[in-house]
Amino acid sequence: MFLKTTLYEWHHQHADLPSLPTDTREALRRAADQTENPAFSEYVLDEIVWFADDADLEPVVDARDWLLESGEPAEAIGRLYADLTSNDDRQILGQFRTPPSVGTLMQAWAAGGDDSVLDPGMGAGVQQAHSTRSGR
Repeated sequence: MFLKTTLYEWHHQHADLPSLPTDTREALRRAADQTENPAFSEYVLDEIVWFADDADLEPVVDARDWLLESGEPAEAIGRLYADLTSNDDRQILGQFRTPPSVGTLMQAWAAGGDDSVLDPGMGAGVQQAHSTRSGR
């Protein structure tokens, strides 16, 4: 939902689509037809999203401008996930993101020069990129 509404907003800012209306699902369907962008297509997981209450989806949809303006989209997605998902729920799932400062510290501590570090944690499903040239 977050990525699709962000993509919708990008198209809106480029005058390809009107402002996002309150019927988000129908707007995304029309966007799929109008833009022919396959990213707007509905997938199995989208069905789960539509079970959510509009009040629960509102902060996700409202964050689309924030993502477009972000210089670090992966970090923005991770922060949004951490903000919207309770600590207890993330703890049950074992999902915590590694902030870039911690990733940089891990890389400096565990590797030298152009070595790489793989942080296998999933967090919000965001890939944590660190300096890589030759891998260990």
